[in-house]
Amino acid sequence: MFENIDSKIKALAQFLCWCGIGVSVLAGIIMCFMEELILVGILTLVIGSLASWAGSFLLYGFGELIEYQKIQTELALKADAERHNEEVAN
Repeated sequence: MFENIDSKIKALAQFLCWCGIGVSVLAGIIMCFMEELILVGILTLVIGSLASWAGSFLLYGFGELIEYQKIQTELALKADAERHNEEVAN
């Protein structure tokens, strides 16, 4: 459940982004069919989609940070193990 959390966070960010875009487009189209809400519908479609896309940056970026930290930790542990093996050999 908590393994590969970095890829799960990034997948969640993508899912939420696409869901937000879909809801914004659907709501915008529905509003455009109501003649008095055409401008509001267009604004909802455009601004809602952009907000969903931009909002996903934070969650996706957090997943990236976790991924890079995991890689750095693995490299540091590998370097420590190699240094320890060299010390033992000498």
